[in-house]
Order: sequence, then structure tokens, then C-alpha cells
Amino acid sequence: MRRLLSFFKQWWYLVAIGDTWAARLVRWIGYIAVVVLVAGLPVSQQQAWLYVEIIPGLALRWATSPERLTLAILVFAYVLITLGAAWVRSNGPTLTVAALLEEDADTLVFRLRVGINGSGTAEPIALVESIVDDQGQPILAAQMPVELQWSNHPAGERPKLSRHVTATVGVAVARDLPIKILGGPPQEPMPIGLRIHGMYHAPEVDTLLRGGNRRVAIRVIVSTRQTSDAETRWFGFTPDPHAPMLYTAATLSVDRRSGLPIWPVEATR
Repeated sequence: MRRLLSFFKQWWYLVAIGDTWAARLVRWIGYIAVVVLVAGLPVSQQQAWLYVEIIPGLALRWATSPERLTLAILVFAYVLITLGAAWVRSNGPTLTVAALLEEDADTLVFRLRVGINGSGTAEPIALVESIVDDQGQPILAAQMPVELQWSNHPAGERPKLSRHVTATVGVAVARDLPIKILGGPPQEPMPIGLRIHGMYHAPEVDTLLRGGNRRVAIRVIVSTRQTSDAETRWFGFTPDPHAPMLYTAATLSVDRRSGLPIWPVEATR
């Protein structure tokens, strides 16, 4: 019953107001079409027939002009579209999490975009739940989980998402060591590790200091307080001094038995 009421509310909003300029334009065209149909204004002397047979003995016949028939079809299509959109939105906010990371080359931060579908608002929470190397060995296990910091938000504040408002959360920051040779040309910086983009604390994953420039995989879980939705992503980071971000990031699949990420064959060493 609650969803049914929400459905009628959403449908009335779409039909009576509209949520975009395009929707408002179509709505006004629909109003004009309804007026033409109801008023029965003469349009042309030509005649068109609409014949629909539902079952034998039950059929709909309508003799009208081609213009009125076209307007009727458009109004019917508009009603179906708004009914479908209203039914989807009446289900409430549904969490959506991007499959790929966004790269901020100015700050060397890898960010993950989060949004919702449906009506209402939601407050997301993003956590790094675990970190492993390319052999599946845990890293910084004692410090997990780490809540991540949202872009353009102060520490401790989470964004309010709606159907038109998305947000990005920082996952990791690339750390580099500039290389300087006296009297020689400038050298490319060397990646030495990652720092988790945490909200309250930001542990460092010092891959160089922990046995060499090895790859690491970070497991991120995004959820909301308003729904039971939760999305999990594994992201793999490979040091690459020639990449703008000093690391290349990839979305990894998961082995169902072990629960560990699977690195692409072409990236194995």
C-alpha cells in the first residue's frame, strides 16, 4: 500500500509538473493534445480509423482525423512512459556504484562515483574493508575497516544523494619519490606506495618499503543507511612510473571459493 501511494504521487508529479525542461515541454504538448481531442476541434476533412480487437466480439472502433489519431497515440505513449518511470521511482532509493575508478591527476587521488536511482535521498558510507597483495596476503589487517573521505566534504560529513546528485569518494592516493641526479636531466618520480584516502585516519600502504613495488588490491564496500543495499568492488593497483597517476588501476573479479580478487592474466608477472 505504501509503494502504491508513492507510485501515484510520483506519477502525478511527472504528469503535472515534470522534473526536467524536456519533460515540461512534452507535458505542455500533451495538454494541448488533450484539449484538441476533448474539444473535437476540426483539423482536416480526411478520415482515419483506429480499430483494436481485444477478443472476438469486443473491439474498439474510432473514426477520426489523422491529426487527432496521431495526438491520441502520443498521449497514450506519454502516459505509458510516465507510468513506468513513476513505478521505478516509487521503489525508493537504490544504490549505484561505478565499476571503474576516476583518476584525479592533479592530486593523484583515485575516486569512486556513487549515486542512487529512484525517489528520495540516501546517505552513503564507503569503507575499505581489506587490502591484500597479489598473492592474497593481508596488508594492514589490524587497521581495517577504514571509512573513506568524500570529495568536497569536510571530515565526518557524508553527502546526501538524490536521483540528480552523485558524489565521489577518494579510495587511494598515489605516493611517489622524486628522483634527482646532480647535473643530470630531471627523472620521472618513482611510485613507492599508496595511502588510503581515509576520513579519520589515512594508513599508508608502503609497497616499496614492504618488499618491493608489488601490486595491491583494495576492497571497497559502499552502503546506505536508508536501504539495505551494499555494493562491493575490488580494485587492483599496479606501480607504473610512466602512468600519469604513477599507478594503473583495474577493477578485479572475485574468486567465489576464496573470496580473493583475480588479477588479469595479462597483468601477472
